[in-house]
Amino acid sequence: MFRGCESGDPDLGPGWILPSGIGETHHLMPPYVFSFAATNTPESSCEWLSADQLEYRRVFVEFLIPAQSEPITSATLVFRECGASVQQPVGADTHVLARYSADGIVELDDYFRPETNLATFRTDLNTLDGPWEFDVTRLVVSCVGAAVGFGIRLEYDSADCGGQGPWMGTGFTGFAIHIVSGEEP
Repeated sequence: MFRGCESGDPDLGPGWILPSGIGETHHLMPPYVFSFAATNTPESSCEWLSADQLEYRRVFVEFLIPAQSEPITSATLVFRECGASVQQPVGADTHVLARYSADGIVELDDYFRPETNLATFRTDLNTLDGPWEFDVTRLVVSCVGAAVGFGIRLEYDSADCGGQGPWMGTGFTGFAIHIVSGEEP
């Protein structure tokens, strides 16, 4: 059962910026095939497709940060969980939020760009977590008039789903950045 995936943007008022692009990469192991899908509900997940094949999904979101007439005093990245739920108890999944150099268009090449980790957070298939809020003020200030990219991946984004298979992770939706501008105190 999918929950939290209702359509619609966050309650947008002054200062909200929506993504210029959203998508997810799919990485199959083996045969080591990469693909990309544009979607409004990307997943950060790991799934055993068969006894010997894993699929990893990573989230990519890019924003164009407009020029500001006043200094930015705060910027907050927000999004919420949008995933399946299960009845049997399962452990929580740890995700990594990272930033990467962006051009405003999400594409497969973003998977291969160097990333800088910003934070970790946990989700649980037994509960609907979030919404998530991360202070990205310094990063947004440094990207005024340009693009900024964020990636979300599982902490165990390799080998065997961290030994927790057959499936772990969740989907996300409602991405936006809230910017507050004004004179410095």
